[in-house]
Amino acid sequence: MTNQTVFALDIGTRKIAGLLIEKTPEGFNIIDTEIIEQLPNAMKDGQIHDIPLVAATITKVKERLAERIGQPLDKAAVAAAGRTLITKQGQATEKLDPSKNIDQMLVQSLEIAATQNALSQMNSMHGQTSIDSYLCVGKTITHCFLDDQPIQNLVGHKGYSATIQLIATFLPRIVVDSLISSLEMAGLEMESLTLEPIAAIHTVVPQPMRMLNLALVDIGAGTADIAISANGTVKAYGMVPMAGDAITHQISNQFLLDFIQAEQVKRQLNSNNIIECQDVLGNQLQLNRNEILDVIQPIVSQLAEKICDEILVLNEDTPKGVMLIGGGSLTPNICQAIASRLNLPDNLVRIRERASLKEILGAEEYAGPQIITSMSIGCNHLDGLAMDMQKTMINGQVIQFFRMPGATIGDALLHAGYSSRDLLGPPGKALTIYVNGQRHMIKGTLGKPAKIMLNNKEATIDSVLQGNDQITISAPRAGEDGQCTLAELINDLSPKLRLTINGEVKEFVADVTVNNEKRSLDYQLQEGDRVEIQTISLREVLGYIDYEDTITVTVNHQPITLKRNPQIYVNNKPVNLDYQLKDKDRISFNTATESHFILSDIFTVYDMPDLKTHGMVTISVNGSPVGYTHQIQDGDVITITKRN
Repeated sequence: MTNQTVFALDIGTRKIAGLLIEKTPEGFNIIDTEIIEQLPNAMKDGQIHDIPLVAATITKVKERLAERIGQPLDKAAVAAAGRTLITKQGQATEKLDPSKNIDQMLVQSLEIAATQNALSQMNSMHGQTSIDSYLCVGKTITHCFLDDQPIQNLVGHKGYSATIQLIATFLPRIVVDSLISSLEMAGLEMESLTLEPIAAIHTVVPQPMRMLNLALVDIGAGTADIAISANGTVKAYGMVPMAGDAITHQISNQFLLDFIQAEQVKRQLNSNNIIECQDVLGNQLQLNRNEILDVIQPIVSQLAEKICDEILVLNEDTPKGVMLIGGGSLTPNICQAIASRLNLPDNLVRIRERASLKEILGAEEYAGPQIITSMSIGCNHLDGLAMDMQKTMINGQVIQFFRMPGATIGDALLHAGYSSRDLLGPPGKALTIYVNGQRHMIKGTLGKPAKIMLNNKEATIDSVLQGNDQITISAPRAGEDGQCTLAELINDLSPKLRLTINGEVKEFVADVTVNNEKRSLDYQLQEGDRVEIQTISLREVLGYIDYEDTITVTVNHQPITLKRNPQIYVNNKPVNLDYQLKDKDRISFNTATESHFILSDIFTVYDMPDLKTHGMVTISVNGSPVGYTHQIQDGDVITITKRN
């Protein structure tokens, strides 16, 4: 077998189909095919119940193909039934350092945490969920949030919290183990694993068609697998635990036929009007097709109802069209029943025939929808979309998981049970203080992330695995506890007043106390400290500036200074000196050039005892006699003499 050829096995409830498929420049070519009925009770509803019986049929398929091609077959690509899929929503949130950009490692660690959150919602057989009980076979991020607001991509942004929501799909490990055991008993190694609905939609609804909202329904014997496409992607997978066997059982019960006879009758409904058979009592019967259709119609309606109900749940609306594949899709009237239930025209619910798959050649004798899933398993593998069993060493521990195309170190860590805390390290403890009675948190730093090595080379959490890798994860370091000096707090809170005083901007810093005591600016704040930032009054500010009108004159050889407080305005409104200022207040007052002193003003500060007894004086300013209302200037020389 070459890299361009695969032995694909479709292990179904009623049949096992083996196909040798090769990839060619034109598409795919089916080299040979072998289909054998399953032994009774080997499988039920897509699940292996008797491993030796299933292995016996696989062996026959393998040996017949190997004999015809003249070489042994030792590996097989297989698929797990859609009924075993478990899909859960997961979410994870991480508090952020708002000063740092979000990097890819944080996003990947959130994705791991969200996947583990989805896993935790499932109950294992022992009432406890474990990654050992389930295999993650797919996950898709649905929403990202930054500070509770939706955002397309978190990387590079800053904020206080980041949240990822995703849908994760899991397979019970017991399902995979039973497949592996059946193959090993038949002398085969599992080359790759895919999921039946994923494989089917890969070939039946290729990428260009996925812009359309379509439902693909693979109706087998025990289950009907459903896949929904829309907006260029596969948006959902689902399953109904009812399919063709329910029709067979109805025929069996009505006409007393054993299951194999009833199955043969069902398969002739689309080709014969009269069907001959023998019941379990040995009676030879000739059954009319219309009679049988009347018998099975209630079950057909029930199956259609279940399929449609699941489609509506998955799609949240009626799709634009429905495509049916699988042997059960040949059930008479199933298309019409589904169309009626979904209120779609009959021509929008159609069986997808083999002839529609133009890129798959060979085995033209299989013209119907029965073998499409089998073909899809091989095509999915050859296109590199299937999963292969991966053994990876993480810090010396062997981890075994299914590696999807493009699987990363993060996927391996998920299966090893690592959490985001194992990668990022816990943040430091926050420091809590109180500022003017209000609680104030000083966050600790984020933990230092773990160092990751892949095959002895430095790597990141989103580095792609190559196969048989060795991963080393160093222990992350916890962040430092929150700490802050009084100076840093003051700088952070900016307890400054930026005041405009007569057009000139000045800054004033408020007094700050810690626990009612003055502290130096290098004081290291402690848990529970109470910091008080005092308010600043107009009086305090005016004490730092020269705002008064003053002049100095000489009176009888004695210098005296005259002062006058002007009217003060804050934001163009008159205020008193006890007014508590706020940042960006505008202070204005009259200057000395706008307020004049007169001679009589000197007597508010200059005392002449002789004037009280004699009363009559002569006053001159700079040698010239003046009256009491004479305007005086800075530097004037005033002489006061008694009259005789």
